[in-house]
Amino acid sequence: MLRHPDAMTRRQGVELAESLAESPAHHAMLHDAKLDASGIPTGVVAALMLRLPRGVLSTAPGRSLMLKLPFNLPELALLADRPRLGGLQIVEAESSALPSITFPAHLTGLTLHCLRSASLLEAVVASALPVLAELNLDQLDDAVDLSGLGMLSTLRSLSIQSAPGVLLTVLPPELRSLQLERVRLAPGALSLAWGLTALSVVDCGVDGLLDLPSPGALCRIRLEGLSLTAMPAGLLDKPDLTSLSLCRNDLLALPESIWTMAWLEELLVSGNRLFVLPESIGQLTALRRLDLSSNRLTALPDSIRGLTALEELVLQDNPLSTLPDAVGALHSLKRLWLGGTGLTELPSCLFELPRLEALDLRGLQIRRFPPPEAFPMLRRIRIDRAREGAARQWSRQRIRAGRAPLLVQ
Repeated sequence: MLRHPDAMTRRQGVELAESLAESPAHHAMLHDAKLDASGIPTGVVAALMLRLPRGVLSTAPGRSLMLKLPFNLPELALLADRPRLGGLQIVEAESSALPSITFPAHLTGLTLHCLRSASLLEAVVASALPVLAELNLDQLDDAVDLSGLGMLSTLRSLSIQSAPGVLLTVLPPELRSLQLERVRLAPGALSLAWGLTALSVVDCGVDGLLDLPSPGALCRIRLEGLSLTAMPAGLLDKPDLTSLSLCRNDLLALPESIWTMAWLEELLVSGNRLFVLPESIGQLTALRRLDLSSNRLTALPDSIRGLTALEELVLQDNPLSTLPDAVGALHSLKRLWLGGTGLTELPSCLFELPRLEALDLRGLQIRRFPPPEAFPMLRRIRIDRAREGAARQWSRQRIRAGRAPLLVQ
């Protein structure tokens, strides 16, 4: 309303702002309207918020404010008087003729959407923000130059998404967490990020081999959709690694050394071309989640009984016709995904799983369900629509046997 071309509407906007300043009871409603809204129109609400008297209305800690440039340039200048604002989202709708921009020194988190040039990123570097720890870049034009990232010495977390034409060559020196999605990586771009503890590279274009930082204290690594046919050099030299995701690649096998990582808690290798698992998989005694879905496995090794800490096992979309009795030894298992396998009945070994809470049977031609007393902790079952009636009848039988009802999905 404050920027509406109609003079009467602008006047109504001013009167609304003045009435809000005089009636604090309405401020919470305006605050919620701003925070619950999404997209560029929030800039109009932000304009009203920022023009209220200082202290009457401020952004809650942990909540970010969205502004649209150049529309909200006056509001951006007012943020210097709002020290409670830790997070800010900027939508650069028009990149031409943007004047010199100075960001508030107290910003700890910043998100830049839809950049058409490097002007905003250059303004961030020029502002030398002393406490900026998190930067998110989303939907970048191919012309955006990211070389200035190397100057952001306070950054600890960096996320870049939807920038397939942008080449990433350098990284902030003290980075701890890096998330990249649909970005081009220059050779060696990651090799010097020694301080990283979490790395996510998804659907990125990699020019040459993917070099991981070494030395380093990486705890979580996610390398997905990169068409990898072999493990990146140095991947298994990470003594602190607890989570490893290699989904949607072209791996035919995993190196033997990966099965000796007794500290690994999460291993996700969905969407590869794995035919067999070695007996040494049983050495992953700390593993809590194992995703083997969408591979070419026809059997599981008996050594799987060694995964005593396993809570979730995903086997869907593998040509498995049976399961080994060793699966019954996984007494910590809570979630089991069997949809899209070749099973025609539930193996008896599954009835030995005392903690199973969720069971996925979609795509299976299960002819009969187990006795009502089976699976004492089961709460949820996923099944095809054609079998829902039989599953609900099984649930009623379980209720009559003193079991909790099932959520059939």
